[in-house]
Amino acid sequence: QRPEPLGPQPHLLGGLLVEQGDLPGAEAALRQGLQALNAQPTARPDEILSVQEDLAGVLVGLNKEDEAEEMYLRLLRQRSQDLGREHPEVARTHLLLAGFYEGRGDLHSAEARYQQAVGALQRSPGPESVEFAQGALVLAGFRHR
Repeated sequence: QRPEPLGPQPHLLGGLLVEQGDLPGAEAALRQGLQALNAQPTARPDEILSVQEDLAGVLVGLNKEDEAEEMYLRLLRQRSQDLGREHPEVARTHLLLAGFYEGRGDLHSAEARYQQAVGALQRSPGPESVEFAQGALVLAGFRHR
């Protein structure tokens, strides 16, 4: 049976449920929305990736870390393939993974992801970009712990 579409932005219901503290409900809504988007031939790839990113964050909150990590890694692979390895969205995904690894206590993996994000931002939009400055500050703070 095909799920009912949740509207043009299925992640909004998931976000609302997260704000209300209903992580299991948010997980269900995001999975349903993702399934509906994947069934739509006109769904935009960036919208699908956005919902996957939201779902990965909810999975972290539900302590489903292995599934969340795999989802973050899939996001990184897909964004790298679609946008190029030095695109700011790819760098932002590295930052998400870095925060995930840091939260797990895997500081070696976290630092590697922070460095990849900063390197990509440094080469893509240039050192004057806001994203580069933010990434550099995160990495500098990480190194001084």
